[in-house]
Amino acid sequence: MQYRHIPRIAEREFSIITPGLTGGLSVAESEALIKGATERGITSIWLDADADAQTAAKIRSSAGDVRRVSFFISYRVAALDSLAKRLQEADATSKDFLVCVFSGDEDERLLEKKEVLREARAALNQGKIAGVGFWAPPRASTIVPLIDAWDEWAFFATDCDYVALSDESLGITGAIEYATAADVGFVATNALANGRLDAVPPDVHEIFRNAPVPRAHDEWALRALWERQELVTAVWAPRSAADVERKAVFAEAGRPNSLPSRELAAIRAAAAKLRESR
Repeated sequence: MQYRHIPRIAEREFSIITPGLTGGLSVAESEALIKGATERGITSIWLDADADAQTAAKIRSSAGDVRRVSFFISYRVAALDSLAKRLQEADATSKDFLVCVFSGDEDERLLEKKEVLREARAALNQGKIAGVGFWAPPRASTIVPLIDAWDEWAFFATDCDYVALSDESLGITGAIEYATAADVGFVATNALANGRLDAVPPDVHEIFRNAPVPRAHDEWALRALWERQELVTAVWAPRSAADVERKAVFAEAGRPNSLPSRELAAIRAAAAKLRESR
């Protein structure tokens, strides 16, 4: 397993893959996934905004060795529930991270942002969490103003894959570089585009089949993200414990700036084909 750091929190080590727990998993299913993840050296878990916060608390006490695990606890900024309640239900600790989820709706964000940031700062000051980041839709026009809105962000997260990175209209690459200059880490969520990058069309399959190194489609997708040194971790929604083990095997080789030019060219060609098919 390869590990990276959030620039402002150098003492915490993050596995380069992070399983995401969604509202569709039972506690028992989540426990099985996380137990397998911790056994493979995974050190972070993403708790989706729609997932039951109490799932995290139950997993802590029953799913293997979780002493090294940090939870990314998502909180929808527009929600009526209090932030303090969300953290309490998740049994948040000083190892965990709050993720403020912004919808991108300007009016909603301006109305809600100041209060949630006050609560987030209070949780930080009280040692209830290790840091605060935000999730926003994959557009530089949304991400960059949020980075500027608060100087205590530890990281930002957005849905990101090799197709999105290559889409100049989104400007994600520029947003990543902007965040890096501000010492704000980068977390890629939905790294496999809801499974779209697992089952690619035949013309994209041919590009990868003819690449210098044979790899599975999901490995190509993850390696394309891990290639960026700014990335802290890539989040995906595992289908099973076996899926967690498979991704952990891929993560043994996920070093930044490690793919040769011909393999990077294959990723760019695949991204171009997939953009055309949208």
